[in-house]
Amino acid sequence: MSRRLRALPFLICSTIAMLWMATACISGECLDNKNSLPLAAFYSSQSSPQKISLDNIEVYGLDTPSGQLLMDSTTNASSVYLPFRIDEPQSTFIFHYKQQGLNDEAFNDTITFRYDIVPYFVSAACGAIYKYKVREIASTHHLIDSVKCTVPDSLIDNVAVENIAIYFRVQLQEAARR
Repeated sequence: MSRRLRALPFLICSTIAMLWMATACISGECLDNKNSLPLAAFYSSQSSPQKISLDNIEVYGLDTPSGQLLMDSTTNASSVYLPFRIDEPQSTFIFHYKQQGLNDEAFNDTITFRYDIVPYFVSAACGAIYKYKVREIASTHHLIDSVKCTVPDSLIDNVAVENIAIYFRVQLQEAARR
């Protein structure tokens, strides 16, 4: 038997092992979040902001394909995902407060994000994602004091971290007692 024929089973096994290992690496490559999905956390607007939870609040995406309800909280919620549109350079969200005395649409707050949509090629296995470079944030100020992008360079990508801080006016218990 020639030397080449004796090496053939080794080459075949080696090739199969390398293909199997390459497939394992490729499938493990895309375990992270495949979408850029901004996460907004809620904070008090006090001089030293504290993370807060809100109840009785609804959050809607305006002009989304289904006009979708993103959050309907009757219990405490301290954050919400705000999916940005990929077909327009801006997204608007409506915050509807269902507390007694505020259950009027006149008290709704809106937040509009204006951004550049940046396609980003991840890899052949994972494909592409969109990143969002936030240029401007505008909001109404019924209960929302301010909004800011908390990531470096205002570039929101697919890393699962808090990207946006929404500061709400809150009544301090000490002020309520006066």
